[in-house]
Amino acid sequence: MFHISTIIISVKPTVSRWMCVKPSIKRYSLPLLASFFYLYNMRKINNPWKRFTEFRCFGCSASNEDGLQMEFKEGENGEIICRWEPKAKFAGWPGVVHGGIQCTLMDEVAAWVVHHDLKVAGVTSKLDTKFIKPVRSTDPYLTIKGKLKKTAHNLAWVDCWIENMAGEKCAEATALYFTYSKEESIAKFYYSDMTLEDETENKDK
Repeated sequence: MFHISTIIISVKPTVSRWMCVKPSIKRYSLPLLASFFYLYNMRKINNPWKRFTEFRCFGCSASNEDGLQMEFKEGENGEIICRWEPKAKFAGWPGVVHGGIQCTLMDEVAAWVVHHDLKVAGVTSKLDTKFIKPVRSTDPYLTIKGKLKKTAHNLAWVDCWIENMAGEKCAEATALYFTYSKEESIAKFYYSDMTLEDETENKDK
């Protein structure tokens, strides 16, 4: 059985070492740790097009080395989430992610919201964007989120936004998507239901 004094003594060196860590390192360490635990229990959404060798989507293809290589998970409250690691090649002004790349990040998560929630394919009709504050390409990661806002006939509105590693909203957009029927989605876009990682594993057993 541990005595309380033993616990206090064992904790003190750890606290002392943490107090000596540079503020710049602390700024990244805590958000990174929080993000890891936040995303750990979320289920990854499988990319149904990865089976095609010619599929090289700039937004979500893992085989496109020049692309964004986004991956998505089911978040809370109906959100679809991507944690994305920016690279210097995607900067406009030094240290800031190019505005066009920011739009692509939000447009891509909106597409996956349509695919996942409505179980059909769709194309972007309009992207109404607002840039709130600089999105730093020097941050270890950014979080891109999307959530279905409403639908009407074959139209879907999706709210999407980019958060920096401190959880601050840096850009936001509302995407208007034209959606196809289930039959057209399969025939024209080779759509298949968005399975989750553990569901795919169970199918293979």
